[in-house]
Amino acid sequence: MQKKPNINVHVLYVLFVSKMQGTFSLLAPPIVNFLANDPMVDQFDLSSLRDPYSGASTLGKELTEKMVQRLKLDGIRQGTCHSLLPQS
Repeated sequence: MQKKPNINVHVLYVLFVSKMQGTFSLLAPPIVNFLANDPMVDQFDLSSLRDPYSGASTLGKELTEKMVQRLKLDGIRQGTCHSLLPQS
């Protein structure tokens, strides 16, 4: 049986944004947590990122503010499947 390579998607994300100078991104909450808290993020130039969106789960205010401040963003747009349901 072939051994699968150990690939860290968080590291791949920052590598690609840094190298390709991405401006828009759809972020799952674990990526937001990584960007807000991991010291490794400081080693990459993510200044091109301007318009991040997060979905699948609501982010807490503290986590959102931490990522926004760290990456010097205006904010993070958020949406979940709950936001698509009719409100009663």
